[in-house]
Amino acid sequence: MEACRDLGIIFDTFPSIESVMTDSSAMQSDTDNPNEDRCHCPPCQTPPPLPTSLPFPATEENREKLERWLLDYYKSSTFNVCEHQELPMMSGPPMRLIIDDDATPITHHIPIPVPIHWQEQVKAGLDQDVRLGVIEPGYIASGDAYTRCFDEVVSDIDNKSKVIDDTIMWSPSIEDSFLQAAKWLDLCGRNGIILNPSKFSFAKETVNFAGFEITPTTVRPCPQVLEAIKGFPKPRTITDVRSWFGLINQVA
Repeated sequence: MEACRDLGIIFDTFPSIESVMTDSSAMQSDTDNPNEDRCHCPPCQTPPPLPTSLPFPATEENREKLERWLLDYYKSSTFNVCEHQELPMMSGPPMRLIIDDDATPITHHIPIPVPIHWQEQVKAGLDQDVRLGVIEPGYIASGDAYTRCFDEVVSDIDNKSKVIDDTIMWSPSIEDSFLQAAKWLDLCGRNGIILNPSKFSFAKETVNFAGFEITPTTVRPCPQVLEAIKGFPKPRTITDVRSWFGLINQVA
């Protein structure tokens, strides 16, 4: 806390830990009452046993049923994105922080006052992040550490291509695709990697990956990206121009 004040990240008037501890109302959390029904999400747990056979015949007619089955089978583990439960501990090497003891502390952050009508909401959000074990996105190394751990966990999986947290996998048949997807979801779930169920696609010939639309014969920009380029407002500042070229370079 003192270091944050010295660096100018927080104001001198920011509440100290001692003052918060004495304020019982400030420490009230969603976990104080375990019987409180906050949501209807299943409790976060390790993945169920890895399936070794398909629940339905491997036909194109059953493709969507197989996809829904995988989503339901792993909804309590790999696909559990409930915001009211602690995140599982992610496997992988520990993050390394190299510190120069002789360095002079400086800051590139400018504290921004939170409007009064947002203060309670912002404080509640920060408390929730602490309870869930979330690293603030403002910490510059958190994304690199996550990507490195993710890469090492899935390094032995074949027939895949991965960009940050976007992954595409391929197999010659629906049956192979099912077993491959189940192995991937089981591995991720057992290593504390939570995946977004809304982005899960199973055994499709055309998929979106890393901003591109992948088909059996072509690679082209996603329709959403093309629409964003077509509908980009007329630039009025140098920042707008840079944003335009940044969007173009994304798919160049």
